[in-house]
Amino acid sequence: MNWREIGVRALMTFIQAFLAVLLVDGVAGIAEPADLAAPLVAGIAAVLSLIYNIVRQYQAQKGWSE
Repeated sequence: MNWREIGVRALMTFIQAFLAVLLVDGVAGIAEPADLAAPLVAGIAAVLSLIYNIVRQYQAQKGWSE
């Protein structure tokens, strides 16, 4: 299992989602602390991406089909 590749994918997912949320937030002009929940959602998406990629690599190693 390539842990480095999995980590990089999860990190990139987080960065992309985080920046997208900030860009949309900036365009909308919303800057309240409650709006920081959206970047947290991006972080959760990154964790889900991490889990997904771990499972996929595990399946590939075992030769399981999708």
